[in-house]
Amino acid sequence: MKKEARPDQSDRPAYIGYSKQAPPISIDLE
Repeated sequence: MKKEARPDQSDRPAYIGYSKQAPPISIDLE
């Protein structure tokens, strides 16, 4: 996953952090 986009979420799985924040970047949940 693309954790490097948000290193602050590196402590938790990328899909969890992206599910809550939903930043306008390419994720693997699409």
